[in-house]
Amino acid sequence: MNERRDELGLATSDDRTAPGPDHASAPQRDRTPEHASDPEPTTIPAPSTSPASLRPDDADSAPSVSTAPRSGAVVEKTTKVGVHTVRCARLMLGIPLVGALAGAVVALGIELIAELTGFDGIFGRADHLGEPVGLLVGAVVGLALGAIVAGGALREAMRAEVSNRAIGIHWDDAHVTVPRALVSRIVLADDLVVHGRGGVELARVPNRLNTPVLLGALAEFDYPEPVSADPHADDFRPWTTDDDLEDGNRRLLLARAAAVRNGQHGDAELLRRQLARRGVMVRDRQGRPAQQQWRRVVVRTIAPLTS
Repeated sequence: MNERRDELGLATSDDRTAPGPDHASAPQRDRTPEHASDPEPTTIPAPSTSPASLRPDDADSAPSVSTAPRSGAVVEKTTKVGVHTVRCARLMLGIPLVGALAGAVVALGIELIAELTGFDGIFGRADHLGEPVGLLVGAVVGLALGAIVAGGALREAMRAEVSNRAIGIHWDDAHVTVPRALVSRIVLADDLVVHGRGGVELARVPNRLNTPVLLGALAEFDYPEPVSADPHADDFRPWTTDDDLEDGNRRLLLARAAAVRNGQHGDAELLRRQLARRGVMVRDRQGRPAQQQWRRVVVRTIAPLTS
């Protein structure tokens, strides 16, 4: 008897061995039990659902699994939070208007050059200073370019997703997700800070979100009520290369300062998380140049964050 595995990876017997000559001539006995009218029930064991039993022997025999939600399944609710209304208006109105003004100024400069050099203009237009069609075309082109830039800036602006499972924050090329079970305190001030146990900072970003919407989302999913002041704010001190830090932490802080200076926000966030796991909390303060500050906490165990 040979053994093979079915599609679920369960061992089954294979009795397909061809009968030999001795078996071919042997008479077949009647194997019908005496009580044929009352057969015994047959019990079929349920297939195992352990990971080992569900692992296929090869890729071709693996059963297809549908990831579509089942009928009646509960879909996790998520509240999305965008940038503050004032900042959004600034992006969508301010940048296009600046672009229109810049386009008109460029057109005015072209007209001035045309008037001084005897240039005939473009298609007979913009051949003298103050020619209205040239100014209008320049303003329209600048407005369109400004709208494109504003749309890109809005797509990269800070946004958050809040659910009963986690808080996810995205900005520029960086993002961080903090599981709900790890959140012990939320600070909503100049920075949005998510604290874990022992004062560990699981997330710290500049607070550019729509505050009323964010507060409503946090209350909806029963997160801790945000506080307006960071209880550890006075523990931070400016970072210098002479600080008494381990070599590994010093190198991480140096790399993060360079990333912030070069606008590499994704790299800066990854370095912040590495420092947090080593017990060094970091924040940035605006200035010329921007200042990186740090404080130390005792870290026992920090669950990895979802990036």
